[in-house]
Amino acid sequence: MKFLLPKLPYVAECKPPKGMQNQYTTSIPIILNESQPSIPTHPTVYASQNPKTISNKITSTLKKHLRTSRISEMASIALESFIGLRRTTSENKHIVLSKPTTQTHRKFRINASKSSPRVTGRNLRVAVVGGGPAGGAAAETLAKGGIETFLIERKLDNCKPCGGAIPLCMVGEFDLPLDIIDRRVTKMKMISPSNVAVDIGQTLKPHEYIGMVRREVLDAYLRDRAATVGATVINGLFLKMDLPKSTGSPYMLHYTDYNAKTGGAGEKKTMQVDAVIGADGANSRVAKNINAGEYEYAIAFQERIKISDDKMKYYENLAEMYVGDDVSPDFYGWVFPKCDHVAVGTGTVTHKGDIKKLQIATRLRARDKIEGGKIIRVEAHPIPEHPRPRRVLDRVALVGDAAGYVTKCSGEGIYFAAKSGRMCAEAIVEGSENGKRMVDESDLRKYLEKWDKTYWPTYKVLDVLQKVFYRSNPAREAFVEMCADEYVQKMTFDSYLYKKVVPGNPLDDLKLAVNTIGSLVRANALRREMEKLSKARNENCCKMAATSTTNFSIGSAVSAGSKLGPISQSKAFGIRFNSTNYLRRSNGLKTANSVSCQSKSSFLGSESSAALKSCYIGKARKDNMRSYSHVQPQASYKVAVLGAAGGIGQPLTLLIKMSPLVSALHLYDIANVKGVAADLSHCNTPSQVLDFTGASELAACLKGVNVVVIPAGVPRKPGMTRDDLFNINANIVKTLVEAVADNCPDAFIHIISNPVNSTLPIAAEVLKQKGVYDPKKLFGVTTLDVVRANTFVAQKKNLKLIDVDVPVIGGHAGITILPLLSKTKPSVTFTDEEVHELTVRIQNAGTEVVEAKAGAGSATLSMAYAAARFVESSLRALDGDSDVYECTFVQSDLTDLPFFASRVKLGRNGVEALISSDLQGLTEYEQNALEALKPELNASIEKGISFIQKQPVAA
Repeated sequence: MKFLLPKLPYVAECKPPKGMQNQYTTSIPIILNESQPSIPTHPTVYASQNPKTISNKITSTLKKHLRTSRISEMASIALESFIGLRRTTSENKHIVLSKPTTQTHRKFRINASKSSPRVTGRNLRVAVVGGGPAGGAAAETLAKGGIETFLIERKLDNCKPCGGAIPLCMVGEFDLPLDIIDRRVTKMKMISPSNVAVDIGQTLKPHEYIGMVRREVLDAYLRDRAATVGATVINGLFLKMDLPKSTGSPYMLHYTDYNAKTGGAGEKKTMQVDAVIGADGANSRVAKNINAGEYEYAIAFQERIKISDDKMKYYENLAEMYVGDDVSPDFYGWVFPKCDHVAVGTGTVTHKGDIKKLQIATRLRARDKIEGGKIIRVEAHPIPEHPRPRRVLDRVALVGDAAGYVTKCSGEGIYFAAKSGRMCAEAIVEGSENGKRMVDESDLRKYLEKWDKTYWPTYKVLDVLQKVFYRSNPAREAFVEMCADEYVQKMTFDSYLYKKVVPGNPLDDLKLAVNTIGSLVRANALRREMEKLSKARNENCCKMAATSTTNFSIGSAVSAGSKLGPISQSKAFGIRFNSTNYLRRSNGLKTANSVSCQSKSSFLGSESSAALKSCYIGKARKDNMRSYSHVQPQASYKVAVLGAAGGIGQPLTLLIKMSPLVSALHLYDIANVKGVAADLSHCNTPSQVLDFTGASELAACLKGVNVVVIPAGVPRKPGMTRDDLFNINANIVKTLVEAVADNCPDAFIHIISNPVNSTLPIAAEVLKQKGVYDPKKLFGVTTLDVVRANTFVAQKKNLKLIDVDVPVIGGHAGITILPLLSKTKPSVTFTDEEVHELTVRIQNAGTEVVEAKAGAGSATLSMAYAAARFVESSLRALDGDSDVYECTFVQSDLTDLPFFASRVKLGRNGVEALISSDLQGLTEYEQNALEALKPELNASIEKGISFIQKQPVAA
């Protein structure tokens, strides 16, 4: 019996773009889906085999050929695989795998005929979640094939950080108009770690080029085209999906619809569909719903930089790629031309926490060509490194980044995303007989088997090549040297542009292999010599120390060393670099050996000052015997303050405006916020200030925000307890958190509105009912209790304030506030009377301020200071700082209470750890106080939960 692979009737012709046809150009036929013959005795790859089996066979074969005289043939195969391709069975005569005698991994499904039930009264209904190239291509194919198609995309103007390179064949295959292509790149420069530049592109024909697009333009075009053929495009946020409870029953999708806005917030809706295509990117919620498994991912960071017209002419048809440990230990940096600016970026898997330092190094490498440019947009996004463990489950399939389809080495993903979306949709159209029958998992697996058969070997070989050529700077030097070969360029461009392997010349293949081996040998010799030189240099440099000092303000770009950049007039803090072992690493980079940071007028506190020692340490780069250290805080995060015109909101926004990590500051209030924003916008710090007034603008305020701070509510007045505030502030918090859940559910949420012991549980219940609750990202801000404890203890014991740290646990009202004076750092002794006096003062400090203001307000300035400190800590954690600790009121299992304030470690995903050691070894006084606060804190928590249960969240 012969097993037949699915044959899809899609053939197109790759024509040169309109307007570029001349006597040199002809139409180039491209077979997009080759007829698949029955499996022969010695096929290249079996569709029925487990991918691991295929990988093992390929690896063993590679080793075999590397040990034989046929190395020229292997060099040709490796080269062709590098640019993301495969050989057809007829072309691939060098690798032959034997047919297995037993089948132990995947079962074949043999269907004599289609037995799925017919869909009555309507056509098959499919939802595509995600509107990028994969989603747009899938939706168009489905709609053309008679499927009732719904395309859900939250950000219709999304600007994904993406190099934006597309092969020429994609222009023809997907019929893309030329006006969406910003630049036609015909030349590339590959630049080695030692700044040796190789020009690439000599072999291109007059009509050939690499297209450079902006993702927001390409994605919108593909979505619009899908809509014109019948797909329904929904501006909505996919929340979750209820899996069917029986065979053939529908999937229930929950999403927030923004097509018809109600009061500035989206409308909660559901939708029933027969099948789902997850095209929602690396952080796919569809993938999480089907437990698709995790994968290793890279972080891509990109800045769009507007440069002068004369500098832009240099990049008119040129792209640059930089390799080296300085720009990325496992990928490359790039400068790609766009319509009126350049995109400068880098990526890494192994050093995600250093991504901004790597980006600075990329800009430093290209500094002569982008000097004087203005950063107009900063973008970051995860990129998958390999396919997910599960990509199909029942009638749900993953495509594009959601499935993990990005090639290593080159990082190409746009073409493969669009291709996978189309292939998956074609399988559904074919299996459903143009929407007339129900599909099942076997139909979707035809797409998966076809994809794996076509591209799985490519991903495995590219993985090997990345490990060979990106493992060290000498290996990268060899790689760049190899790229100078004209034959390499011809094979690379021919294969990349058309996604079709052109047979190589055996003699040239042999020459290439010899040259490659020579390059690698020289690279290894160079590496050994550099290691010796580095060791000798370290021994000599240990005898001397170089010291340089510079002061700089938040937001200014400064170089420390022999070159200094512009310094603004204001002075926020100073940093002194004491550098020993000045050039420790042979790749030309090192961080300063030691740093001292003297705070002058910073509100950041001791923890933040300490963080500056690691965040803003410059890197030195050896270049023509000169060393530089570049220091430039990067503004990358958006912060929204809800209640920005109030007594806490105004000073809080001023302090946040000072942060070097904030790129945009959104101010929201029901009135009087426009003037606050205008006033604040005059401050000469980099962050952009935008104002939003009233419920109708709340959703716009929250779009794309990383941190949401909620100080909204009425202040305490003389004689008013925190419980008196409850009925007023509870509804305010409920309404605002509902909007956060609908518009930026992944943001860090800081609750300041009192009483926090109740408003935080309210926020948690709202998020739960919305289906987006992440306990690691919801915080009750109790930092003011810590600030007061530190201040009062330092005054009492005559200590240097910056050194004092007192953990405060429990809650954020009266006796629920418990300072652990026995855990004070530096260690200090208190009498019983001092412990009681300090504890009571810290607990009643808010009342102390209310009474002192005699009805004119509450603790607004100190609260703003403390809240700004917590915002800064959150931003540092988001930015990759691995040493961020704060006390905060969060969901906790440290006690029998559902929420509890304690010290936590913060990370990119919120709370990484609860510090339980603070609750160990308490004094008798502290232990009794802990037991005494629990009943009152529990009552406040229950009051908040009960409030939401009585007033359900709006859909």
